[in-house]
Amino acid sequence: MSIGIQNIREAAERLRGVTVKTPIHQNRYLNEQVGAKVYIKPECLQHIGAFKFRGAYNRLSQMDETQRARGVVAFSSGNHAQGIALAAKLLGIKATIVMPTDAPLLKLEGTEQLGATIFPYDRTTESREDIAANIAMSTGATLVPAFEDLDIIAGQGTCGLEIMEQLAALDAVPDQVLIPCGGGGLLAGSSIAVKAISPETAVYGIEQENYDDHLLSKRTGKRVRIDGSVPTMCDALMATTPGEITWSINSETV
Repeated sequence: MSIGIQNIREAAERLRGVTVKTPIHQNRYLNEQVGAKVYIKPECLQHIGAFKFRGAYNRLSQMDETQRARGVVAFSSGNHAQGIALAAKLLGIKATIVMPTDAPLLKLEGTEQLGATIFPYDRTTESREDIAANIAMSTGATLVPAFEDLDIIAGQGTCGLEIMEQLAALDAVPDQVLIPCGGGGLLAGSSIAVKAISPETAVYGIEQENYDDHLLSKRTGKRVRIDGSVPTMCDALMATTPGEITWSINSETV
C-alpha cells in the first residue's frame, strides 16, 4: 500500500466544487509573538466545521453501485461521523454511525440531521470497532475508518495541497507547517503533499499533552498506546495510538 502526491491531486479533483477551499490568513498578533509570518488555515469553515468531510467524500465517491446500495458504517465521536453522514447524503448512500453516548450533543444532532442512523455505545464498556465490524458483517455495509484508509488520507491531504498552492500564490514557501494530530490522517496526507512540493519544509504534528501517543511513538521508534482516560475538552483528539497506516507515513515525513 502506498500513497503519493498524485493520489492527493486526484482527490482534489474529486472534491472540486464539493468541499470548501478554505482560505489562509495571517494573524498580526501571532506574527508579533513569534517574530515571523504566521498563516492560519481555518478548516472550521469547511462543511461540517472540520476537515473530515474531505476524506469522507473522497472515499465514498469512489464506491461502485453495489457498494453504495449496501451502505456504509463508521465509528466516531463526531467529526468523522458528520463527514461520512454528509458525504453519504450527497451521494445517496445509507450511513450508520457508531457514536459514544457521551459524544457532544451538537455532533450527535448534527450527524442525525444529516440523515445518518446513530448506533450509540458506552465507550467505557463496549468496543466501537467490534460493534461497527458486526454491523458491516450483518448488513454488507462498507466499514469506513476515520484514518486507516488510503483514500481517506488522500482526501485529508488536499488540505496540505491547498496550503502549498495558496502560499505559492503569495510567493511564499513555509519553513514549518504545524498540523493537529489525533489518529494521524490529516497529518499523514498533508505531510505527503507538503514534502512533495517543498522537501525542505519541516512538518510538525500537534497533540494534546495527555494524548501524546505520536510523540511517544516517535521517541521509541514504534507505535505506543497510551491510557486515554484523562478528561479533555478536545474530544476530537483522543486517539490512544497512531494508526498503522498513518504511522508508517508520519514516522517518515514528520
